[in-house]
Amino acid sequence: MKNRLLCVIMAVAMIAGIAGMASAAQDVANTSQKGSLIIFPKIITAGTVDTIVMISNDYSKGVDLQCYWVDSQQNWEDFSFRITKKQPVWFSAQSGQGSINVPPFDFGTGLGELKCWAVSPNQDAQISFNHLYGTAKILEFNYGAAMEYNSWNFTARDVPLAGEVGVPGELVLSGLSGDYDGCPKYLLANFPAVSNTVTAGAQDDNIIALEDGPVRFDNVSLTVAMCNEDLRQIRKPTYTKLKYTIWNEDEVKYTGAWQCAKCWYEGLLSSTENGAEKFLVENLHTNFGMLRVKGIADDGNCGLPAGTSQRTGLVGLTYEIMELPTLGNFALAATTMNGAGKVAVDGAILWDAEDNIIPEFD
Repeated sequence: MKNRLLCVIMAVAMIAGIAGMASAAQDVANTSQKGSLIIFPKIITAGTVDTIVMISNDYSKGVDLQCYWVDSQQNWEDFSFRITKKQPVWFSAQSGQGSINVPPFDFGTGLGELKCWAVSPNQDAQISFNHLYGTAKILEFNYGAAMEYNSWNFTARDVPLAGEVGVPGELVLSGLSGDYDGCPKYLLANFPAVSNTVTAGAQDDNIIALEDGPVRFDNVSLTVAMCNEDLRQIRKPTYTKLKYTIWNEDEVKYTGAWQCAKCWYEGLLSSTENGAEKFLVENLHTNFGMLRVKGIADDGNCGLPAGTSQRTGLVGLTYEIMELPTLGNFALAATTMNGAGKVAVDGAILWDAEDNIIPEFD
């Protein structure tokens, strides 16, 4: 029984890895290239879950990295470390311990993201170093299962190795020469429709019969990180509105689903603020669907003061929990979303570069 479950989980991980190869234009961030800026949209330390972060440098020289843990309320903690030539490093988000030691991801919700980028030796400016990439392994000890996804990577365009990228303290995500890659215009994902029945297995609407046994999709969550983010000591939060468009297997289109978001967002599709019923198998009328999501300025639905909500590019992934009734257990899957196009409004990540300047003394 254990061997069979292990095979299922390994198969899920392989599928997730293949699905994680997000495609995008040459000047748009994706998960299959290397970059100077890397983003891990989903970090979990809540309950019995931990996230193992691995970052690698494939170049023959080392570099310093500046990193920020960020939660859904834009609380953050920064840290930096040096990664040497041809070195992979790893650390636990829950404890901060690993091949290198960093501050733990220690926020009340235990949910958020990680952003890291290459910086100068004095750590006072962001630089070009297009040799970084990473993976995050999410370990769910309660289910006895795990999943893995690739980081979103942003290349510094037309900047020589170790050259400063733009103005210190402002990472411009435009895709233009001298900046980092832009963000996708919107994200795409396939998703299994879930049932609104609370009791697992109580109805068969969202059970898929496969040769080796049935699979029931218990929940599907969406995780997105914003391409606009202010990480300075005195900062302005990023508010946006997630606008969904949904299609079922019969090409029927559903609109009107949306979700208000601040800085970072994660939530079940079936609990979306408006239009959640469109993700349910009872209303989608097929077992699977396709969704498109983009960050737009709020038009009043989110109740925000005028001018505080903005259009922003997104990076993200979906996360599924599947019940395997025959085995009496669960499997997890993470799938990096596919990006399409390039958002018209440049993204920008702001940080206090001047705080890292080493003072000179006579």
